[in-house]
Amino acid sequence: MSEHPSRIMWVFAVLSSPEDQGWQHVFAALAQTEWGAKNIDSITLIVIGVIAREDDIFRQAAEFGVDSVVIVDIGPLFGRTSTLAEACRVLMTREKPVVSLFSGGPSSPMTAFVAAEWADHLHGSLVFPASSFRVMPDHTVQTIEDVEVGVTQAVRTFREDQPMVIVWDAPRVSLQRGRGLHKPLPEVERLPISVSPQDSEITVLRQIPPTPQERALEDADRVVAGGRGIGGADGFAILEQLASALDAGLGASRVAVDQGWVSYAHQVGQTGKRIQARLYMAFGISGAPQHMEGMRNCDTIIAVNSDPSAPIFEVAHLGVVGDAREVAQNLAAAIGQRRIGEMT
Repeated sequence: MSEHPSRIMWVFAVLSSPEDQGWQHVFAALAQTEWGAKNIDSITLIVIGVIAREDDIFRQAAEFGVDSVVIVDIGPLFGRTSTLAEACRVLMTREKPVVSLFSGGPSSPMTAFVAAEWADHLHGSLVFPASSFRVMPDHTVQTIEDVEVGVTQAVRTFREDQPMVIVWDAPRVSLQRGRGLHKPLPEVERLPISVSPQDSEITVLRQIPPTPQERALEDADRVVAGGRGIGGADGFAILEQLASALDAGLGASRVAVDQGWVSYAHQVGQTGKRIQARLYMAFGISGAPQHMEGMRNCDTIIAVNSDPSAPIFEVAHLGVVGDAREVAQNLAAAIGQRRIGEMT
């Protein structure tokens, strides 16, 4: 018999609506986290909210090593803090996990709220945000946290009797990529929560989407990026209009960042962000190896460049030979006109 208690990990998906794709971040965490599978006895996916396409959730959960799923259905009262607190209280009646993983980080305020509430219920340690973690062979938990992104990291070790609540600002991964595990479909349990609408003093009225400048590239399904060929900061203003029309994030090559046309937060590449967006549109980016290291795993890559021999065309699914600035401007105008037509 093992001298250690059962090692249970809960992975939380906090979903604000049936269309919310937040669970993709959860699978990103499961795919990229460095825990040793032999050191975890079971993994439970806790879904707080209402989900669409449940079959996809369950199939993907099995591929990423999940043993069971608990759906906490709180319906239209999702935005009420008392409802989320009640969900945590009900979950406390179950066997406690040693590690609770929330994915979404500072860019997901509701995820952050539930993580803090859950840590308070557990009397556990809250790590916010962590870039990675792993359960060690001696059953301690080790976290890696960015002190200065890309420069300095802090490694902390927590004793095994200390419940851990970890918030990880994980990048999205393609849903076609699993960890290669062939587990049976997980057991599913539904846990209804009943709270009166009058019980809460705080209600989320609406969520304001971020602008292309504010949107984290790791969270973006679509990214519009520019390089030297876009011509300058005014060219990036055109790309920002296009990104806004497409509800996309704004990316850039290292050359564009070094020129001061856009901030480092938008740099894609080996020394910037590695992204896996569904759509990546590269305007005036030649395709240096260090840049392609950051975007080659995007599902669909569209490249626009005046040089027909630009290396980026080798990885692009669709290539357009032409003036990047002109193509971006015309495309932004066409999308804008179409949206105006749909509104009239």
